[in-house]
Amino acid sequence: MEPLIEDGGVQKEVVRRGTGQLVPEKCVVILHYNAYVSDNESEPFDSTWLRNQPQRCSLDELMVPGLAMAVRSMRRGEQCRVVVSPEYGFGDMGCRPRIPPHATLVYEITLLNFIETEFDGDMDSLEHEDYRQLPFEVVYEMCCRKHRNGNRFYEADDYASAARCYAAAAKALEWTQATEASKDELLVKLYANQAQCALRMRNAKLAVACARRALQRDPNCAKALYRCAVGLRMLGEFEEAAELQRRAYALAPNSSHIGHELCALNRGLFNQKQEVTQLCRNMMRALGTDGSASEERQASRRRERLALERSVEPVTRLVIRKAVEALAAAPPSTELPFVDGFTHEELAYVHMLCDHLGLLCHEFEGGLKALAPGACTC
Repeated sequence: MEPLIEDGGVQKEVVRRGTGQLVPEKCVVILHYNAYVSDNESEPFDSTWLRNQPQRCSLDELMVPGLAMAVRSMRRGEQCRVVVSPEYGFGDMGCRPRIPPHATLVYEITLLNFIETEFDGDMDSLEHEDYRQLPFEVVYEMCCRKHRNGNRFYEADDYASAARCYAAAAKALEWTQATEASKDELLVKLYANQAQCALRMRNAKLAVACARRALQRDPNCAKALYRCAVGLRMLGEFEEAAELQRRAYALAPNSSHIGHELCALNRGLFNQKQEVTQLCRNMMRALGTDGSASEERQASRRRERLALERSVEPVTRLVIRKAVEALAAAPPSTELPFVDGFTHEELAYVHMLCDHLGLLCHEFEGGLKALAPGACTC
């Protein structure tokens, strides 16, 4: 093993070499590790592998001095085994119950990546009044650095950290009382970038809220229009999304992303209309007023009427029709009986004609009796 400090309190053995530069002082490291007490290496007292989540932190946040020292000596992709003496671990007290006093520690570390960052003036520790008292130029430079750090996190697919950087810079700028145009320009970028991070994290509501803040300051920001429309589509607000996307397309007609999103919106609008149409049909069917069902019933009645007419001889049909039509024009007291020799089909035909002309028709033993309009039915 190779000592990392003169007294040999931290020793390192490289298992797999990494590439590129050593870990810089100002960065966020992303690493996996297993941590053991040297007397019991069968069970780790801490493991990012068991948590199934790599550790993301700055070097200052690595609380074990020997671990921080080892990470500083690593390169991207490197795997190493590190032995840490108690002086550079948990000291004489240990950390009961899992780490006894005077424990020597063993770390198995894999450095996945590191994201180099710029010093932003320790923005996260400043309060509202601090920003109001600082000159705008100082706050603006701090926010620019925070913005660049956010971009680095985004490029490393760490969208949550990127969003926090953009949000912190935007909050600091909002707290300043300056009215410079550069303030608004940077705020538009910060809010638009925060909206993009929200989309990557599938948080449509946050994406829409951030994009709207950008559009309040620059209504013609194509990126903000696009990202707001994407968020609205994810929320099912297709019509407003389509309107914003068309505005974005007018500003950036060569953008393939906007063109693809417009196609997706057209599909969404079509599907939404289909769903509304089907819902209306289901409601009409439940109320017995479905249009297609009504047409089908009318067609069925026409078929039944045609079949009934065909079952009656043409001459007989003509005689019955003339008699019933004459009854429709007769005085109210007129009655027209149909008895003696009429078949069941002929009587049914009489009944059908009376219904069609609005005449009353009563059955009695041996036949039917049709009544003129207004006739007494007592």
